[in-house]
Amino acid sequence: MALLAISLLSCSKKDKVESDIPVPKDIPAWLQTYIAEIKKDENPGFYRVAEYKIDGTIYYSIAAPYMSCLFCQLFEVGGERAQIDFTEQTSIEKIRTIWPVGFE
Repeated sequence: MALLAISLLSCSKKDKVESDIPVPKDIPAWLQTYIAEIKKDENPGFYRVAEYKIDGTIYYSIAAPYMSCLFCQLFEVGGERAQIDFTEQTSIEKIRTIWPVGFE
């Protein structure tokens, strides 16, 4: 029982630390705002925000634990929802994980 309490406290501490991490400044303003809202969530570390290059164009993927697909929320640089028809020839390159910092 004590081990369970310690692990729960350590998760809460980790989430608090993640919520204190500044939002990256080299991303679009709409995404900075989106991440600022994620940081207010009870468990901000559950979310994953990543930058991808798909067929030579930059996109941002936002994933949460309840999503069952890789690109459920895929956005263009301007913040519009992306409409991509993925095929076997689609080139996908992960550029970086934006949130949480240090998660790969």
